[in-house]
Amino acid sequence: MENNSINTGALVSYNQGGAKKSKTSTVLAIVFFLTTLGFGGAFAWAMLRDGGGSRANTAGSTGCAVTEEEVATAKEGSVGEIVANYDSEKEVRDLISGMVSYMGTKGDIVSPQYQSMTYDSGSVVVKLDDGGYVTTDKSYGFAVTPNNVELVYSYENAAEEYLVSQGFTKNTEFSAEFESVFDKDSVRCEFSKNSSPFALVCSNTSWYKKDKLELIKALKEAYVNGGNTFGDKNIIIADPSKIETSPSGKYERIQATIGNIDSPVGSAYMMFYREKGTTEWTFVTAGNGIPSCSDFEGAASEAFAGSGLGCSDGSDIKKVGE
Repeated sequence: MENNSINTGALVSYNQGGAKKSKTSTVLAIVFFLTTLGFGGAFAWAMLRDGGGSRANTAGSTGCAVTEEEVATAKEGSVGEIVANYDSEKEVRDLISGMVSYMGTKGDIVSPQYQSMTYDSGSVVVKLDDGGYVTTDKSYGFAVTPNNVELVYSYENAAEEYLVSQGFTKNTEFSAEFESVFDKDSVRCEFSKNSSPFALVCSNTSWYKKDKLELIKALKEAYVNGGNTFGDKNIIIADPSKIETSPSGKYERIQATIGNIDSPVGSAYMMFYREKGTTEWTFVTAGNGIPSCSDFEGAASEAFAGSGLGCSDGSDIKKVGE
């Protein structure tokens, strides 16, 4: 199989892995993601704090939910980790809450709109020590759709004013024509520019999990081993919880996303599989259109059977593995 290039301007292009080396150049974008989710449940750990807002002395508490040792040696996903992260979570929550309030004082230039503070409102991009990139796992933010698109610029200006007033400085490496990025210590905020809705998200740059980072590195290696070029500004978005097992139980599969941190438009899916119980992934195909059925032959067909994924055989659309 040959590798076809991904064309960011085309809606039906794709590339595929195989024995031949590809000259694929992925200049794709994935800068900002926004989902609106409820965040009330995110504050469940508040009961572990005393009424004054300071951390409770859990070591001597009767019937306490977590000990000081569990907080000091917190493991990923544990209650101890939640308590340990309370202060950093509160810092970002308070920042967003303060910005929403600040927007409310700008009634003369900002159209009165409902600004909804959301938990897991998106993610910010973090540059790693090895030069790669990862997105954070959690965040706080808000989005608003002005009744007049011209008012988007007022929101942008007000957001920048507020962040600067809180000690943030502009990150010139990550800021681009279509987004602004501001940093203060380990907190990073991004907001969209020149587009509606106006969306802003803030996160702590340490909020990403080890298993996700390991997955991203493994997928990058598989992508390059498949004969593709991975650029310095490319970024892979992948979630370990999205790994699925094939109906046969022999394989695991995942769909990830590839983009470019400097580009405001475009992104592409990526398909990988591996034998269950192993760590090495095999790259199958990537693109922003319907893949060819010829991409899914042999093990790849079995791995993606039952996924509901469609492919084209040139004259018809079929389900992979059927």
